[in-house]
Amino acid sequence: MQTIPATIILRPADFWDVFFSAHKKRIGQPFWLKSLETGKFDNKAYLVSELTNSQELKGWVENKMVFVPASDIDIQAEKRQTA
Repeated sequence: MQTIPATIILRPADFWDVFFSAHKKRIGQPFWLKSLETGKFDNKAYLVSELTNSQELKGWVENKMVFVPASDIDIQAEKRQTA
């Protein structure tokens, strides 16, 4: 098996990135978890699924541990802010 390094631009997730409403998760949304203890990301992506614990996911978002892929709009907006 060959491994290939990849680069992805992530941004902190908010509630609406992983939930449609208080009772409905965004099934299929990829996310990455950042450790509160080490400040490092898990070496894998997660997907929101029916099995994802909603309370746990909400807690991770509130603790700024969840990151989602940045869109082109996010990247352009950040460039304008730093210019």
